[in-house]
Amino acid sequence: MSNYKKNLKHIHELLKTTDDLTLRKTNLSKKEVRYLQAKDLMIRDAKHEYHDGDMTLMLTPKGITYFDDKKQELKDRLIWSVFTPISLSVVTTLMTLWINHLLK
Repeated sequence: MSNYKKNLKHIHELLKTTDDLTLRKTNLSKKEVRYLQAKDLMIRDAKHEYHDGDMTLMLTPKGITYFDDKKQELKDRLIWSVFTPISLSVVTTLMTLWINHLLK
């Protein structure tokens, strides 16, 4: 699992126990937070800047649903890459057999 995915999973676990998410509570570096921001998974709440350098963080809607979206993408990919070709080949075979039966 990529490092940012581990960080995001850690943040999801933290949010189960606390409402306010700060940089200090996450134990992430500013570089890791910037990376999550660049991936549009997290934003920094500029209204709550602390004098000690700590900052309030919030997950974006994309950050909240990230893991559910990945599961859905996997299901969709599986359907289109596995089940669709199989069902098309079955239908093609049945049509071929039916046409051959009609031509006899």
